[in-house]
Amino acid sequence: MITKRKLCARLLSLAACLVGFGQPAEAQFLSSGLLNAQSLARNGFTRAWHTVVPIDSTRNRIRFVELQGDVLYIQTSSALLHAISASTGETLWSTQIGRPDWPLTMVAADQDMVALLSGSRLHIASSLDGTMIWQRDLDGVMDLAPGLSSELVYVPTRQQEIHAFSLTDPTRYAWTYSTLGKPTTPPLVTSLSVSWASDSQRMLITRPDLQGTAFDVQLTAPVVSPLAYRYPAIYAASLDGYVYAIDEQTGERRWRYSAGDPIYSSPVPIEDSVYVVTDVRDLFSIHLEEGTEQWQVPGVKKVVSVSPEPDGLVFVEDSLGRLTMLEKANGQPRGRFAIPPQPVTYVTNTVSDRVYLVSERGLVQCLHESRVSQPASYVVEPPAAVLEGAASPSDVQDPEGQPSP
Repeated sequence: MITKRKLCARLLSLAACLVGFGQPAEAQFLSSGLLNAQSLARNGFTRAWHTVVPIDSTRNRIRFVELQGDVLYIQTSSALLHAISASTGETLWSTQIGRPDWPLTMVAADQDMVALLSGSRLHIASSLDGTMIWQRDLDGVMDLAPGLSSELVYVPTRQQEIHAFSLTDPTRYAWTYSTLGKPTTPPLVTSLSVSWASDSQRMLITRPDLQGTAFDVQLTAPVVSPLAYRYPAIYAASLDGYVYAIDEQTGERRWRYSAGDPIYSSPVPIEDSVYVVTDVRDLFSIHLEEGTEQWQVPGVKKVVSVSPEPDGLVFVEDSLGRLTMLEKANGQPRGRFAIPPQPVTYVTNTVSDRVYLVSERGLVQCLHESRVSQPASYVVEPPAAVLEGAASPSDVQDPEGQPSP
């Protein structure tokens, strides 16, 4: 249901989109797909680097683009996986993992290893050079990305279980958890926990080194978008429009916010805000600690990145595929670029303030505000004291559903 407030906001957004339609169009993009340097400068941007990932766009397409730490992973329909340095644009390696005619999942990666599923086969490769370390065929796996810790890889299955394998011994199960329903999200792995959602309207949180479910969080509807994390909370968005902030160490709900419409994309927690886009393309800025609405803007498809400056901007993809700038304080529009000449994938970046866009022809660009020369870091790690004092097995609650041997 569209309220009077939402209708007024959408009309104002439409009016803003129409401003300047009668004026000559600026050639903001070159024929190659590069953003024009003069146009970037006028909008307060600088291009840090650009590169080209080889792809035959007439036969293949880009399937996934993900930022994992300081590496941009680009996966094509030909099962080629490209690892690009997010800092320099250097191609670190490119290799085929899996088969082009098999379904592929997104990757899970850390500084040592990369994991993905191709069909029913689990692949573990080196994140340093893409060399295959091992692979194993599994039964009943889902088309969800695996999770990865420093010691284990976690794989959701249709048997309502998550299997964990040792990264050093692929023939051995480390453990198997009952998921109390079919998993609906990839496992989210942090230094303190592993968590996932299931179709039984639950979020489950466990300790990576314990054989038992730590917390069983009841939700009001299924969650189908990947969980998000910013210490000390895990964030989930449900199909009935609620956004949840759950403390990963206690399992307690810190807050719950209703956006009013179904949510199919992940929450984006950055600095002191959580950004959420609903299926009707309303963007909400929610206070990270209090769970209260700060502002709402219609006509947004995706959150891309956020400026670290106090008077900075939120960079989003609007409903027409344009890179658009909103004021971080109140959501007011500050500018936008033209519609790209080729379809573009904008990367949601919760690691830094950099803006990454990848065209269907493999052109990758990294942009940043001209006044912010060095990348800001938005990664928040638990304090050392928290890591050392993490709960022992005797401190953890066990709900129904026990791990399988």
